[in-house]
Formats: sequence, C-alpha cells, structure tokens
Amino acid sequence: MAILIESLGSATRWLDVSNIVYLAGAIFTALTAGWVVYETRAVAAGRHVKHFLLSEVLACISAGICVVGSFGAIYYGSLVGRLKDDSLKAYEMSAKVEIARANQEAARAQQEAGLAKSNAALANATAQRAALDKARIMRGNLALQEQLEQEKSARLQIEARLAPRTLAHQQQLDLAGKLRKIPPQTIEFVVYQGNPESDLLAGEIAWAVQQAKFKTYWVGPVGGSLHGIRLEYAGGEDGVPHEVAMVFYKLFRQADFYFSGPFADMLPLNKEFGNFLLAAPGSAPDPHATLRVVVGTK
Repeated sequence: MAILIESLGSATRWLDVSNIVYLAGAIFTALTAGWVVYETRAVAAGRHVKHFLLSEVLACISAGICVVGSFGAIYYGSLVGRLKDDSLKAYEMSAKVEIARANQEAARAQQEAGLAKSNAALANATAQRAALDKARIMRGNLALQEQLEQEKSARLQIEARLAPRTLAHQQQLDLAGKLRKIPPQTIEFVVYQGNPESDLLAGEIAWAVQQAKFKTYWVGPVGGSLHGIRLEYAGGEDGVPHEVAMVFYKLFRQADFYFSGPFADMLPLNKEFGNFLLAAPGSAPDPHATLRVVVGTK
C-alpha cells in the first residue's frame, strides 16, 4: 500500500510536468503561428523577405513540444488514473480487512463478555455455597462447642464428686478463730467404718476445733451409712449450742459440703437415725458434748 501511494505521487508529479510542457508547447505554437502570419503579411507588403527556415524551425520546435507534452499528459494521466484505481481497490481491501478484524474483535469481546458473565455467575454460586458451608460449619462448631462444654461440665462434676473433701489450712484457721470467740466446748465426732475420706475430713475439722481449745470426743467407727455431714445439738435456737452449730454450718456452706442439719435434736446413739447411724458396740456419747458432727460419705 505504501509503495502504491509512493508510485501514485511520482506519477502525479510527472503528469503535472507533462501538462506544463504541453502548455509551453501550445504557447510556442501560438507564437509561431503569430510569427508566420506577421511574416506573411510583411512579405506581401514588401517590407522584407520571408525567412522560411526560421518559421519552419519554430513550427517544428512548437510541434515537438506539443507532442511531448501531449504524450506525457496522456501517458501519465492514464497511469495516474490506473494508480488511483489500484489505490482505491487497495483501500477498499484494507477497509474490508479492518472491518473483518473489527468484527472479529467485537465477536471476541462479546464472547469474553459472555465468559465473564458466566464466570461471575459461577463465582456468585461458589460464594453462596461458601456462605452456606460457613454457616453449616459454624452451626457444627457451635454444636461441637456445646457438646464439649457439656462434656467438660460433666467431667468437672465427676471430678468434683470423686475428689476427696478437704479443708484448706486457711479454712481451718478461720474456723478456729471463730470458735475462740465462744467459751471452750466439747465437740463429738462420729465416723463410719470403711471410709478413709470421711476419717481424713473429720480429722481436719477436729484439728481446727482443738486449736480453739475445744475438746473433741470420738465415737466410732460405727456401722451404717450417711450421705454428707450431719449436725446435731441439744437445746433450742438460743444459747451456746446453737451458736456453735451455726459456725460449723457456715463453714460447710462455704466449703460446698453436702450436709444435713443443723438439727436441734441430739438423740442417744443407741437409736437408729434414719438409715445412717447405728451405735458401735461399746461406744457411748459424751453427755456433756455441745455439738455432734457426724461425717458420712461425700
């Protein structure tokens, strides 16, 4: 296409030159004709002799210039026309190629737009599935967490149920300090056979009682069973026995011990208290005991 355009430009320039040459030949022809007319009249009038050679030479030169200009105009005019036609055809072909390429680009763009739309729909569906999966996982995690919390709570309950009861040293000191505010009394402890955990707890309570200068009196181990700790004292809710019983009551509440009582009804040990206390052979309560602490199983 570039070569064709360059050729067309060159042919156009030569066509212009040919036209100029032709125009120059036409001017010389007109001048020659004028000279011939002038010379013919001058000769006829007898003013001077006719110079045939000069007129013929000028006529030949003018004719030659006209011939060269005409040939150049005809040749280069035809060449310019042909080159223009070729240029137009090349332009039309190039335009068709460009249009076809543009149509291909448009089709490709439309195809890519359709693909992008399809990908967007797929991404949206994937995002929805991911959201559903996330919600399902979260529900599963919550259910699992709840199950773990239940298992942990059950395990802690089992551990708490199996762990031995005990009084911390500070709790023993607190019990002794509160009992020191009360005149020394006698505390009767009752334990059961075959329960080392109850024996240990009763010993810790008795140590605190002894630190307060209270006397301890032991009965047992006795037969039967009791769940928790039972408090018994003689008399009503007025007086020292009740005050002592309330000190123990508050201690057991703080230590989270399961207990029965306090009961202001200290019965003789030779009678059955429900299903938990039977007097051991040869054992008898201290008739001067202010409070009876019966330590059963946990």
